This record gives sequence, C-alpha cells and structure tokens, in this order.
Amino acid sequence: MRVFWLLLRFAAGVLAFAPNARAATIAVDYDLSGSTFDGSGNRIRTFAGSATLVYQGTEPAMLSPGPVNLISSPHSILSNTVLPGAFQLTGMFSATAAGSGTLAPNGALTLMVQRIVDPGGYIHCFDLTPAGCQIFVMFPASTPLPQSGGISHVALALQNPGVGQPPATLEFFGSGVPCCSTFGPWTFTEIAGSRRIVPEPATGSLVGVGLLGLALSAARLKARRRSCRAESSRLVSVDVIAR
Repeated sequence: MRVFWLLLRFAAGVLAFAPNARAATIAVDYDLSGSTFDGSGNRIRTFAGSATLVYQGTEPAMLSPGPVNLISSPHSILSNTVLPGAFQLTGMFSATAAGSGTLAPNGALTLMVQRIVDPGGYIHCFDLTPAGCQIFVMFPASTPLPQSGGISHVALALQNPGVGQPPATLEFFGSGVPCCSTFGPWTFTEIAGSRRIVPEPATGSLVGVGLLGLALSAARLKARRRSCRAESSRLVSVDVIAR
C-alpha cells in the first residue's frame, strides 16, 4: 500500500513540474471544392463543402511530416450531363468523405479517401429534342427521380507541395480506385485561425491519475491527523483518571 501512495505522489509531482510537451496533434479546417468526370468524359459533377485534416506537429500550430487523417468532409454534389440535340441531366446529392495518408518531408501529401454518397439525391432530365429523355434515357422529362447512395474510393495526390509547411490552398488530383472515374482537382482552402491542438487521451488520463493521487494523499493525511488527535485525547484522559 505504501508503494501505491508513493507512485501516486510521484505522478502528481511529474505533472506539476515537468515542462510542456512540444509534440502535438493539430486539426485544420478547410473549405472544399472540386469536380468529377465519368468514364465517358461527358458528365461533370461539381461539389462543395468542408473538410478537417488532422496532422502531426509541434505546439502551437506547426505541421510536421507524418500521418494525416481526413476525419470529416460533408459536401454537396451537383451533376450535369448534356448530349447536344438529345437531353440534359441534372442532379443533386450529398456525400461525406474520410480517409488517411502521409505528409512527406519534401511536402508531398497523399490521401486515400472513401467517399459515401447518401441516399436521397435526385436526377432530373430535360428534353433538348422532342421526347429526347424518353428516347435516350428511357424516362419522362421533367420528372425528378430519386437516387440511391453509393461508395467510391479515391486516391488524392497533392499537386502544389509547400516547402516545410503545406500551402494554405491544397490542390489535389484524384483518381478512382481501382479505376472507375477521373476526378478533377480537389481544392482544400485553409480557414484562417482554424488550427487547434487536439488533446491526447493519454494526457487526460495522466492528469486524472495525478489529481486522484493528490486527493487521496490529502484525505489520508487528514485521517492520520484525526487519529493522532484522538490518541492524544485518550492519553490525556487516562492520565487524568490515573491522578
């Protein structure tokens, strides 16, 4: 038991007097925009939303080479396909993306992303010639049709690596994995002032242990003092009776 108390007091002392760690996990928020082309090259899907990348770095907000995680990227997708003299298809969808990659010492940044298109989007056909939709895509014009969701995997490679720190605007070129579509640039524009330190779970646990040790040590000291006072009072009482 004595060893347990000594370990708790040691942990509390380390927390009180140790210097701040310089290594840190840093989250950065971005505005996101980009475009997608299908295999025929006719359909263009533009998208816009937000993204959060988590880097390794040092306090207060310097980014360092190492693993990078895309932890959040909700965005909206607008599609537009035109076959001149036949039909025009437009659509709207929502999607989320997440993934991981690496920031290299030379500034190269790559990400492997899984993109999930949510159910509930729609596609709408417009005739560019009489009965164009009915003839070419086999559904009536001016009738929005609900669309199901889907999952795609995209490899992103940074086209404009920075020197040391990644640039404020990241221009990625994307390609479908294994190979189902070609993606135009994915543009991540850093939101000024969004860099922040992500607390490490282990740090919180260590702080908790240290505070618990201090609290238990204080309680044990109070109990020992009460015991000493009680023993002292008992001895005084015995001495008075003896007299």
